[in-house]
Amino acid sequence: MRYSRRATLCVSSQAGCGMACPFCATGQMGLTRNLTTAEIVEQVRLAARACRDGELPGGPTRLTNIVFMGMGEPLANYRAVLGAIRRMVDPAPHGMGMSARNITVSTVGLAPVIDRLA
Repeated sequence: MRYSRRATLCVSSQAGCGMACPFCATGQMGLTRNLTTAEIVEQVRLAARACRDGELPGGPTRLTNIVFMGMGEPLANYRAVLGAIRRMVDPAPHGMGMSARNITVSTVGLAPVIDRLA
């Protein structure tokens, strides 16, 4: 999602989803598998490069925000999601140097895992 001063990427944490929410097409297709930390980070890396290289309408920009609202329930893949977030916020050269304040994890409400994340 492109805005005048920022770009937000919606990332997936799973292929499919096992939550079966009746309003969600992804939930209706079922869970195929959890994505790895590397697969989640790769979504961000490719989007950051596309922003930097001006591959989006409007010319070059910087990827500033991440929202875990793509395919899957991120808290059902907690370990890989947390690993990806750590890689995003770690400073370069080992991480991407993003602000943790600009990363949002959206969930259907897995309360025990919400407490763990907090």
